[in-house]
Amino acid sequence: LFFIKINLEKYKAFLFSICLATLSYTISGTPFVDLHATYFLLLATLIIMINIKTNNQYLWAIVTFLFFLSFFSKQVPASYAAVAYFFILLFYFIFNRYFRNILIIITSSTAVVILIFIFLKLFDINFEDFYIQYFDYPISIGQSRFIEISFVDFFNKFKFIILPLIFVTILKIKKNKNKFFSKEIVSFIIFLLFSIILIFHQMMSKNQIYIYFLIPIIFGLLESEIIKSKIKFKKYISIILIFALIVITIKYHVRYNENRKFHELNKIQLNETGDASKIHKSLAGIKWKNPFYNGNSSSEIEILSKAQNILNNEFEDNIMIISNYLFLDSITNKNLNSPSRAFTIDGTTMPIPGNEHFKYYKNYLQKKIIKKNINQIIFIKHENMPKEIISNYIRKECYNIKDSEIFYIMKLKCFN
Repeated sequence: LFFIKINLEKYKAFLFSICLATLSYTISGTPFVDLHATYFLLLATLIIMINIKTNNQYLWAIVTFLFFLSFFSKQVPASYAAVAYFFILLFYFIFNRYFRNILIIITSSTAVVILIFIFLKLFDINFEDFYIQYFDYPISIGQSRFIEISFVDFFNKFKFIILPLIFVTILKIKKNKNKFFSKEIVSFIIFLLFSIILIFHQMMSKNQIYIYFLIPIIFGLLESEIIKSKIKFKKYISIILIFALIVITIKYHVRYNENRKFHELNKIQLNETGDASKIHKSLAGIKWKNPFYNGNSSSEIEILSKAQNILNNEFEDNIMIISNYLFLDSITNKNLNSPSRAFTIDGTTMPIPGNEHFKYYKNYLQKKIIKKNINQIIFIKHENMPKEIISNYIRKECYNIKDSEIFYIMKLKCFN
């Protein structure tokens, strides 16, 4: 629909959409939060671009809702876009006297905020916990994530995004050099901001590259400009452009989707896998390979199968597990009360001593232990998880540690 709205022929719109869908495929095999957040924001951005031209006032309410879905999938990149888009759209609305649009956005935002407070109340979520964990603490993490990157490395990674984006920007400016506040220019500025924000977010997140889906959209905008321009041989330029997009799509599809160019799996022999159904029947069809396990996949599978049986049969319900094998919670008949979905000791997943939120998290974790009546905290031995993940927040005299064949077991003494 978007490609048709920017005046591409239907067969081209379909082709560009296939390329977009292919490059949007999640390289980790399952969507992660950055993808959810980005695709909700992408939908919001495309609707904004279309709606600037059509001015369907009530679509702004949908845009607002999509922004909230994006933000509550992950705080960024939606928060960057909200600030950037706000100033552009506010100025555009005021300049064109679209005051009703402003009112609709304010009203729909207020409605969503009210719904959030109702949600917190229904599920008995403390507002202070929500605010610190979702707003305040992540800001303190982001401040330490500014990284240096060489221009050559940056350009090499994003050349197929940057170069066509520069070309389409030049064509837009040349065509609308005396119409800076036109609908077409404002619409394109929104997309330009979206692209810059995603590149910035990609660099800051230190995550695997997932933003190559921008390429078909930028190529679509470039194709639209070429069609409307007076450039000579534009028919042949269009053919070259489409051919280039197909080649780029195939290249990244093979590299990332087929060969799983995922950070942790990049240099791993993927043929050395095991049958995950031996861990649990619900994992049937999965080829198991853990890049962090020092051994063959079969031995790890055997350990995890034993771990599952022991957790089911030899422990009571009031346990807490510290492990990166988060799926254990779904294949055992126990609630494993994991305090986090990831565990590091660098301050990324939980505040460490010296952080302004350390005392808050210490109280939060201890209250969780008391509320759930936790008396044993379990580590899986071969993961070599640092004990500081827990010992930072509990006095030494409040626990002792013993080990079994598979687990380290931290027995608690101060919380009964």
